[in-house]
Amino acid sequence: MSILFVVLGLFTRKKKRLERSELDVSSESGEKMSPHEIERLYKDYSGLVFRRAMRFLGNESEAEECMHDIFCEVIERRDQFKGKSSPATWLYQITTRHCLNVLRDTKRQRQLIDLHVRPWLPVSEESQHESKELLEKAWQRFSDELKQVCVFHYIDGLSREEIGRVMGCTGRTVGNRIIEIRTIVDQLQGASA
Repeated sequence: MSILFVVLGLFTRKKKRLERSELDVSSESGEKMSPHEIERLYKDYSGLVFRRAMRFLGNESEAEECMHDIFCEVIERRDQFKGKSSPATWLYQITTRHCLNVLRDTKRQRQLIDLHVRPWLPVSEESQHESKELLEKAWQRFSDELKQVCVFHYIDGLSREEIGRVMGCTGRTVGNRIIEIRTIVDQLQGASA
């Protein structure tokens, strides 16, 4: 945690606390978040980011590293928060995207499937192996957007409307993405039958 505060020190000469609980950034003025607002964001939401990263990565040290990377990204891109959603929603989305990027490599994809999907797989060894292969093939065919929808819907259990708010689209669009996911899985099942 101290690394972030050292970096924040580079951006500001004074250290004073914000008295507001939410960030005061106007989307119309295009103002950047001040270092004080970033520090407040870190203090208020680092736990949320860490828990979200833990849910994806399942490893405390990786989740902590991920949390630091995300807040470094927030510092670099502090002009991207427009105040249209809450800081929690904004960070939730950034964290989800970042974690999905971390999980892209094949080894981490398999760990994700083992961690989150294994409880759903049938008991028999043969069918378990087939189901795992099917899920790995489907995951490789999913776009980043479909992967996000898949995680939000099937793992987090969010409704279409909740996913739409997080991703900045309508519930209907999310529904269409869920249909795409099912179509890909159905096509792969048909090909393996």
